[in-house]
Amino acid sequence: MFKTRSLLNLATQSLSLSLILFMGISPAFAAEQYMINGKIVTRSVYDAVVLLKQGTAQIKANQNKEAVESLQKAESLAPELHEIQFYLGLALAKTGRSEEAIQHYEKARQLNPGFPSVWLNLGGLYQSEGDIGKALEIFNQYLVRFPRDPAAKNVASLVKGLSKEASMRSGANVSDALKTDYLEDVTRQGMVRWSPEKMPLKIYIASGEGVQGYKPQWTEVLKRSFIDWQTASGNLVSFEFTDIKDGSNIQCSWTDDPKALKNIAELGETELYSNSKGLVRGTIKFLTVAIAREMPVTDNRMRFIFLHEIGHALGMPGHTTTPSDAMFYSIGITDDWRTLSERDSNTIRKLYTHPGPSITYKKEL
Repeated sequence: MFKTRSLLNLATQSLSLSLILFMGISPAFAAEQYMINGKIVTRSVYDAVVLLKQGTAQIKANQNKEAVESLQKAESLAPELHEIQFYLGLALAKTGRSEEAIQHYEKARQLNPGFPSVWLNLGGLYQSEGDIGKALEIFNQYLVRFPRDPAAKNVASLVKGLSKEASMRSGANVSDALKTDYLEDVTRQGMVRWSPEKMPLKIYIASGEGVQGYKPQWTEVLKRSFIDWQTASGNLVSFEFTDIKDGSNIQCSWTDDPKALKNIAELGETELYSNSKGLVRGTIKFLTVAIAREMPVTDNRMRFIFLHEIGHALGMPGHTTTPSDAMFYSIGITDDWRTLSERDSNTIRKLYTHPGPSITYKKEL
């Protein structure tokens, strides 16, 4: 999901607030004037902007529930400010209140249709909710309105990918089996998996020392994510961790360079190598830096990325359109700890108990 630069961020950071008190002969005649960027405003607008700056600071600190409270107070004072509607939408989205977030993004768009960030965030929210059609509609309108915006190139690439996902969905047959698992969605080009003889898979995790943004606790979160997939599979897949890269089956590394990934929308990249007997090696790269100020790289966000990329490495190269699935095609805005669902468990078990060879993949890995 693209959450690029925010003009609102730039605006709120430069707001100059001042209070001017004019004293007359008597205190009874004292008057106050409130100014923002040199312009006189009402007391309610002044107070609303103070709350807006407080709310944006709380979002930056990932204090999203507190930000919602601050920004709701700001909205009650000055609902006509598109900046307030925008950041309230962002805070609500981060706390999982997506429907309310969309309402406030729409208000911000109506108040200032020339504000690129609201189009980006609104499209991104529809994307994270699995509404590809609406996301494409918003992103395409953005590209028409803002063809020279710095994010336009990335959005054009995203639209291309989403259009491909949409075409795959239109050709898919929804069956009862897909209600309890999504194996068909993630193996549309054929089956590929690790053979039982490879178990336990040896997992090598490179040091993140010197990589910008890397946090030491992420290595443990990554290990926990591997173990959770093992548990979800009923031990059909199993792992052991090694400090020796040579001979390992899956090699994990960290990067602070977004250009090192082919698709920054996933914030991770998995490459698989196979022979006639199935998978023989996999590599995973994880991005350690945020691609937008509104989407800091938290432990919770990394947890989802870990689960998602491990899923790819285990033989699920495709994606789903159900936000609660580990293999959902987009990282969500909500910053909460993800666990593997019953559908995730059913899918990995079905993949590793499916009769037939370990590889029927139609495209070279």
